[in-house]
Amino acid sequence: MKRGGLLSSSTLTVPGEPFPGTESESETTAVSTTVCVVDGVTSIRQLTINYLVHLGGFKVVSAASTFDEGINACGTLRPDLAILDGCMWSETQGISLSRAIQAISPGTKIVIFCPSAHPDLMRDAVDAGVSGFVLRSEGAAAFEHTIRVVMNGGQHYCNDVTLMLRQTRPAAPSPSEVLSPRERQVLQEIARGRLSKEIADSLGMSVFGVQNVRRRISRKTGLRTVAQLTLHAAKLHLVPEPTSR
Repeated sequence: MKRGGLLSSSTLTVPGEPFPGTESESETTAVSTTVCVVDGVTSIRQLTINYLVHLGGFKVVSAASTFDEGINACGTLRPDLAILDGCMWSETQGISLSRAIQAISPGTKIVIFCPSAHPDLMRDAVDAGVSGFVLRSEGAAAFEHTIRVVMNGGQHYCNDVTLMLRQTRPAAPSPSEVLSPRERQVLQEIARGRLSKEIADSLGMSVFGVQNVRRRISRKTGLRTVAQLTLHAAKLHLVPEPTSR
């Protein structure tokens, strides 16, 4: 990476607006790949931007720190590439950020750049059709290789994802598959209108643990939105049937 200070935090406060000075000095005539970077960790977001500038050929048009900021930026700017923290998940929509961006900007290629390779996270990313998945621990060379392959029309996943894909995947479970006791607990709390932080505090879990359980529930039932999950919880007699007026 280039030495010197990171982009100032004030540069990152207006997601969705172009960034001044995010192209390398040598980039005068070449067409740049437009990029949106979405990461809740400020230092990672800034370092990612600086590294893209160092590589050349990339123009960061937006940086965002939340799910909603990422959706708004990608929906408005339709970047060529979105580099995401794969752990971002909508509480109200019950959908991962990668899936939401695919729906609102189908032409945007997605690379997941995250700290962990949790099986649920990897499977959601692959099922969502992301083009690349790279771990932060793999280093700059792996990150660059992934985005180069993706922007040349290919796909590139880290070893953990590759191994997962080589395994025989079980048949898709039916919507009636029995949920585990923990999954039923989380489903009940979702149906009561609680967010992941509230559920985590109530059940003695981490927020990430709650999100993982929610992904398993969605994968088993085929349901994603809060409304759908609430109706399913009612069918299982976990909460009262919703009343219509």
